[in-house]
Amino acid sequence: MKPFFGFWPVLGAMACLFSVSASAAPAAGDAQAKKTVQATMEKEYMGGDFDGAERKLKAAEASCEKQGCSPSVWADINANLAVVHWVGMEKMSAGKEDLRAVVQYDPRYKMTDDYASPDLIAALDAIRKEEAAAAAAAPKQMTPAAAVAPAPAPTVNEFQKQVDARKKQYAREAEEAQKEAEAADARRQAEEELAIAARKTEDAKKAAADKKEAARKAEEDRKAEAARLADEKKEAQRKAAEEKKAEQARKAEEAKKAADEKKEAQRKAAEEKKAEQARKAEEAKKAEEERKEAAKKAAEEKKEAQRKAAEEKKEAQRKAAEDKKEAQRKAAEDKKEAKRLASVEAARKVEEARQAKEDARMRTPPPVGKMQETLWREQTIGYPVPVYVKLPPPPQGIEPPRVEVVKVVTEYSAPSSATPQQLELKPLAGGGYGGLLPCDVSAKEGDISFYTTALNKYDNPVARSGSPDKPNRIHINSNFTGSFPHLPGELPPKACEQSAAKIAPTSCQNNSECPDGFTCSKEGCVAAGAADAPAMANPTPKSGGCAGCRVGRANSEAPLGATGLVALAGALLLRRRRRAA
Repeated sequence: MKPFFGFWPVLGAMACLFSVSASAAPAAGDAQAKKTVQATMEKEYMGGDFDGAERKLKAAEASCEKQGCSPSVWADINANLAVVHWVGMEKMSAGKEDLRAVVQYDPRYKMTDDYASPDLIAALDAIRKEEAAAAAAAPKQMTPAAAVAPAPAPTVNEFQKQVDARKKQYAREAEEAQKEAEAADARRQAEEELAIAARKTEDAKKAAADKKEAARKAEEDRKAEAARLADEKKEAQRKAAEEKKAEQARKAEEAKKAADEKKEAQRKAAEEKKAEQARKAEEAKKAEEERKEAAKKAAEEKKEAQRKAAEEKKEAQRKAAEDKKEAQRKAAEDKKEAKRLASVEAARKVEEARQAKEDARMRTPPPVGKMQETLWREQTIGYPVPVYVKLPPPPQGIEPPRVEVVKVVTEYSAPSSATPQQLELKPLAGGGYGGLLPCDVSAKEGDISFYTTALNKYDNPVARSGSPDKPNRIHINSNFTGSFPHLPGELPPKACEQSAAKIAPTSCQNNSECPDGFTCSKEGCVAAGAADAPAMANPTPKSGGCAGCRVGRANSEAPLGATGLVALAGALLLRRRRRAA
């Protein structure tokens, strides 16, 4: 409930007097109202539930109306309602009404920036000035008679009497509501007793009818059981007669079957005896034929063994002569091969010494150049931080492998991280290297310090931007900076809590095939506003996985040297072993 008084001077005097009284003795509802306001702003408001925050703050107002609260507490409740309406729901008119109520309860109320925005605090100051101007102008508009005899300002006791009268009214309304509730409970209880009595009478009638029905049903069940027992006895006698007749027929069948089985067994025994005699005669005949065949085969095998022995002896003599000749030839070749391998080994050692000397010279750190870097002075909190550098031209007179860049690394420290972290920058279109420092670096306000180093394949620095002693810095601002740092040819990065960035396809037919923020061009999907910039090439591994992948420029020619000599020696040795085999 927003207060309303006739004119502002009287209200100011009453608020001042009541503030003095409240500071001396807090009102009964102050503690509960303050607790409700704090819990609501920390949970519902900070959680984005603005409707729930508005509901709970209005409940705190209702509690103050019933229990009584100090003007400062009333002002605090309306100030937080102004934050919910103005900042959360963007209801500016409702927020202004809340601010007017704040000034009415406590003209000197100070709103902090814990939840209030700067424009809301400025609006409170403007309303306070308006009310002060209206209060100053009020005496000038009085009639001469009113000016001569101004109405006396109400005292603290009169204000307290108004509060007490409102409390009595609430108590009277609560007592009437209690009486009405008790009368309703009495009526409901009488109706329930009548319903219980009617239900008991109905239950008694139903029990008597159930008892009579149960007796009738029991008599019917007894008669049915007697009839069932008689039928079962008659059926049992019939089944017994049938089973006796069936048993006699079964025994007669079994006797007949036993006689047939005995006769069949005698016939089978005679047939088996005759078959056994024929089998024995056949086996004797077959054994005699096998004995004759074995004797014949043994004689042939003996003759064949003598022939093979003579041939093997002759072959052994021939092979021994050939082996002796081959051994002499092989010894001469081995001697020649040993001389050649000694020469190859000496050449390999000379080549290895030369390569070691060349490798040591290539590992000597080159002069460190200064990279061209695009620096931004600040970034808004909660956004990734872009880093972009360009390599300087290689110095004159330095071997290309010593200044060939294979990796560009940025080392950074942020207020949210106690230990330095590293990020490897990726090559971009246009010859530069770039990347985005992760979201955790902009989680807190403060300065991010970083420096970037370009390394060759020996991990020696080739160029730098900044250094550990004099790093580059970018300030993370809690308020919107007004600028959008971004990598060349790309849109500014989205806020960290937004969905992950989409990967643009490298080919397209129209803009609908590209994600938001990209347009279709002949090079594929590119960032909107950068259609003229060359699209970033997608690196494609060579055949065999990534065995031939390179970062930056690399010399693809490998010296033959010792590797070629060793391969040649291995091929000659394999050839010699095959001949020996």
